[in-house]
Amino acid sequence: IFAIADRVIMLDAETKGIIADGPPVTLQQSHSNATVREFFNRGKLNNITQLKD
Repeated sequence: IFAIADRVIMLDAETKGIIADGPPVTLQQSHSNATVREFFNRGKLNNITQLKD
């Protein structure tokens, strides 16, 4: 995604709409939704959280 896109959107089945929109790097680093950040970090946020607990 980072190599081929300047802007992305992320859709959510539960809300049936767009939950994220913007540059992939911005969504990865600072989006308010943890699910969005986790997706763009390839699930690493969840693994780090589990290790801390």
